[in-house]
Amino acid sequence: MSKAATDKPSPMARETSISVSLPRRVSNAGAEALAAYAMSAPATILLFLLLLGPASAVFVIALSDWQFGAENLSFVGLGNFHSLLEDQVFGHSLRNTLVFAAVVVPTSVFLGLGVAMLCSSRAECL
Repeated sequence: MSKAATDKPSPMARETSISVSLPRRVSNAGAEALAAYAMSAPATILLFLLLLGPASAVFVIALSDWQFGAENLSFVGLGNFHSLLEDQVFGHSLRNTLVFAAVVVPTSVFLGLGVAMLCSSRAECL
């Protein structure tokens, strides 16, 4: 073979250039984030209003001597909580509530776990 025949690249050895373009949204990440915040803002504001509105009303009522239906409101500070802690009926009901929760919550968890284990060990359950 001659030298001229060996200098020529074969058709299979041609170089091809591949151009890859990135998606358009990679460059618009900031704009997409801004749009996402703008679209979620009304729901977020409504959520905060529905959570913070009643919570702040309860806080104000707890620190006052306001009665349901009364027009005026007078600030008593932590006096309501002080009288609550001195009340024997409250102490008794708090104790009953804690005992009830200490018995019912673990019992329901263990019963539910037992039923789940029975269901998973059998091929058919119910």
